[in-house]
Amino acid sequence: MERREYKEEKEMPEFAHGYESTVHKYISDDGEEVVLKKFREKKDIDETKRIARNKEQKLEILSSLNIPYFVQIKDLLFKNGILVGYTMPMVVGKQLDLFSKTEDKLKELHEIRKIMLELNSKGIYIGDYAEHNFFLLDDGTVICLDLDNYRIYSYGVKLDFDTLDLRSISRFNQKCKKDELIDRYCYNAQIICLLGRYDLSKTNFWYMNKLPKGVINSEYNWDTINEMLLLGDNYQGNLLEIKRRN
Repeated sequence: MERREYKEEKEMPEFAHGYESTVHKYISDDGEEVVLKKFREKKDIDETKRIARNKEQKLEILSSLNIPYFVQIKDLLFKNGILVGYTMPMVVGKQLDLFSKTEDKLKELHEIRKIMLELNSKGIYIGDYAEHNFFLLDDGTVICLDLDNYRIYSYGVKLDFDTLDLRSISRFNQKCKKDELIDRYCYNAQIICLLGRYDLSKTNFWYMNKLPKGVINSEYNWDTINEMLLLGDNYQGNLLEIKRRN
């Protein structure tokens, strides 16, 4: 990973955007066409600097770990000494949505579960499990995107999520102080939304009265949902069980 100056003339029109960033094609200093995740500026310059420094520290730590299912961070791009974004190689795979094939959803969710448990054991938390933050590859493995928004409570630092008002993160933070269990709650919420075709950004999923039959509709899972509904400091972080189809 290199640190380079951002060059506006090398940036192409955005082809995707999120709450705090836009995504572009970008021509690197080496002449390679890459993907640029560019952060939106805040009105308050001090807030922009604080968030940029938080992201910079996280990307430096996560890149140094050489974790195979993390997207490769190629360059950190700076303008006037402030991190404005970072580049990644083009990733070939499926980016799922609510209406993708159930088989693909199940494959991705199983892989994400394994990744989550491994990262949590290292003091790293994903937080935002929206489907656009992962790529499902042809071999059934998953590549994690959006690394700059992770929480790291290890490696001698305490770096929080930059976006705290996402529905699952916000509700967990309001109701429960067990920081180490936040991923279990957010991952379960994404299972319900992805398999039940509920848009988490628009739906209070905990008011839903039905789960996808034959996949996660079981007594254990209803107990797990009830634990999420009663979210508080007694929360144990039980994970929903999803059945793979043969």
